Amino acid sequence: MKKSVLPLFVAILLVITGYQAVSQVIPHVISLHPKNSNYFLYQGKPTILVTSGEHYGAVMNADFDYEKYLKALQNAQLNYTRIFIGPYSEMDDNTFGISNNTMNPKPISWLTPWAKEPSSDKYDISHWNDAFFERLKAFVLSACNKGIVVEVTLFTSYYSGNQWSVSPFNPKKQYSRPRNAVL
Repeated sequence: MKKSVLPLFVAILLVITGYQAVSQVIPHVISLHPKNSNYFLYQGKPTILVTSGEHYGAVMNADFDYEKYLKALQNAQLNYTRIFIGPYSEMDDNTFGISNNTMNPKPISWLTPWAKEPSSDKYDISHWNDAFFERLKAFVLSACNKGIVVEVTLFTSYYSGNQWSVSPFNPKKQYSRPRNAVL
């Protein structure tokens, strides 16, 4: 994994495992307030997370203008968003009947953590997709600079067969390459 992405995953791991003093060590990580567990501690201040809606696909959908979305949250004094990353999308799927669904990117615009072999439309889950991690890092940094907490959803259920059919975790969507091959 790229060194520039490692601190993000360490921070997520610390939050997931419940390490309470993490926000005192890394000030841009949220934790429970040490004196009042009804509040979070974020950027050194007691915080309540407030939002009105999510654009779960803000990172995975390369066509989505996440800066516009984050500015709208900031202007409305909202401080929380949630994104999905990884093997899940709602491409070509109308299970939820959502128009302009950020989780339904064009196939060419769907960014995943794994490298994709363009000619076969298959994934090599043993290699990272640098473009994905650059966008993720830029999104989280922009959100942080605007005082917005980002919840990162690594995995979720598949609600239809179509969602599984396009997933990089589906063996039919995986590309097998010789061990010494380089992207």
